[in-house]
Amino acid sequence: MPQLKQAQTWALTILWWKIMIETEFIDFVALRKRSLAKTSGLGYQTNPTLPFLVEDLTLRPSEEIVARALVLHSVVAASCGYSGSHSLEWLLQEGLIDHLTLRERGFLRGQDKKNLAFQHQSECLWVFAWAFKKIDMLDFSQTNQDYLVTLYPDLPRTESSERWRSTVVLRNRAEIIEACDLAYCLHWAAKQALLDHKSLPWRLSPPAIIERRRALEWMLSDDKWDSIPLDT
Repeated sequence: MPQLKQAQTWALTILWWKIMIETEFIDFVALRKRSLAKTSGLGYQTNPTLPFLVEDLTLRPSEEIVARALVLHSVVAASCGYSGSHSLEWLLQEGLIDHLTLRERGFLRGQDKKNLAFQHQSECLWVFAWAFKKIDMLDFSQTNQDYLVTLYPDLPRTESSERWRSTVVLRNRAEIIEACDLAYCLHWAAKQALLDHKSLPWRLSPPAIIERRRALEWMLSDDKWDSIPLDT
């Protein structure tokens, strides 16, 4: 019996370590301390009582994230003056047309003229570029850079996404959760600053912070793109 009990203990220990390795165990208390320190370092007010992120966050499959990024690339381009019909043609060429949300589809077809919201989602593209290791750092002290468009396929040339897809290397779950927690803290801080009628310390506007958080939260959830909970 003692030998059986010892064997069961070893089996449970091995199983525990296997779970820790496979789920990339994250210390959410330490993570929040880092997020609050970074938030404070950027000049924002912090809130130590914010709830932690849930611990069972799962990263979406890389292929799904790639499809969302490419679709959004075409939509953001259309919001900045590129032809909506040409964006639709490119998505059809790339086999991505079914990944459009209803709102995006209506916008590209000219049924929705409100392009500002989609322009703000260029910050989502910046997050995806970081998640795919096409940029080294996700800097929350400034907006996305002018070369953002060069990080994605060339739409005017109807460039295939095949070569672009082949270079995608998705960051691990822990890195994306770390960025998501920071975005959550910054979102609260930006919202609170507006409520307190205080100026924001950096160039990154509240809509930009919100859109970065949207992309990060979406990668870690199974919610639809337009239904991501972004409460603070």
